[in-house]
Amino acid sequence: MPGLPRDNFSGKHYNTTTTTTTTMNVEFGIEVPGEANPLTEGILFHVLRSATSTDPTQIQTGTKQLQEWEKARGFYPLLQTVFLDKSLPLEVRYLAIIQLKNGIDRYWRKTATNAVTKEDKAAIRTRLLESAVNEADQRLALQNALVVAKIVRFEFPNDWYARLC
Repeated sequence: MPGLPRDNFSGKHYNTTTTTTTTMNVEFGIEVPGEANPLTEGILFHVLRSATSTDPTQIQTGTKQLQEWEKARGFYPLLQTVFLDKSLPLEVRYLAIIQLKNGIDRYWRKTATNAVTKEDKAAIRTRLLESAVNEADQRLALQNALVVAKIVRFEFPNDWYARLC
């Protein structure tokens, strides 16, 4: 406002008799580091949905968050939970099983940096066969079969012998 002094801190224009406030509508997003987003089933679903979006910004944000969670305790059992939930969209379930399969490649070995914990492995193992026989979608069934095969290959005969006999 010409002629009126401006308070540089608040952006308000004022004089001794009349006060005029200028309002500016600004939209902005704050990107928070991955550690700030708690790993829960609901948030994981939303992140997976973002990563399967057609919007490049959402894909980038979702993918970045998934990469942050790769090393987090509980991430892989939650991916399996999302995969097993048949009420969710196929593309979300598909990304969940792909992420699980890729995580097994990278982190299942005991010697891997940031290896999947024993508790997480046990949780995943208990639902492996259930997920293998109950999946109607061929693409999802194939990816889940690869998950089962990779785990058996890493653990047989030591950790799987008693389960199969």
